Amino acid sequence: PAGAAYTRESLLEEILSRQLEDGGFALSGSTMDPDVTGIALQALAPYAHDDTPVGESGTSARQAVKAALAALPQQQDEDGGYSTMGTATCESAAQVVVALCSLGIDPIADPRFIKNGRSPVDALLDYRQADGGFAHLSGGKSDYKASAQALYALVAVQRLQNGQRRLFDLR
Repeated sequence: PAGAAYTRESLLEEILSRQLEDGGFALSGSTMDPDVTGIALQALAPYAHDDTPVGESGTSARQAVKAALAALPQQQDEDGGYSTMGTATCESAAQVVVALCSLGIDPIADPRFIKNGRSPVDALLDYRQADGGFAHLSGGKSDYKASAQALYALVAVQRLQNGQRRLFDLR
């Protein structure tokens, strides 16, 4: 809105300024974190086709998305999932799944994201527990945060498959 402290452009500039040399994003350090990269891609999804240079770097959202998508398969675990800070988690797989769906990429079928015959969705479902919840770590118990993120990732897949708007598109 008029007079807002932050504009769309300033927010995009801030996100793009945080992109690492390897194409990903992280909260700290110089190596991408798939979880944070997934979240950044979700934020960039509405601008993924925009070639307009942003900020001092002159990088466009399209360039940033392309670089992050190229980096994600390099960080994929052998089971098709993702790890954050060296630990495979439900939430990391969930954030990548939502990011891919937000960009119109099928995380179940796109060959860039299939490792050893398994997709990020396959890995995500490995965290499902008998009570219907999802565990944060493999072998763990159902966890609220992991369950919430897993469920909205599965909704993102469903929305993509049904031709609906991406998750978090509130128009």
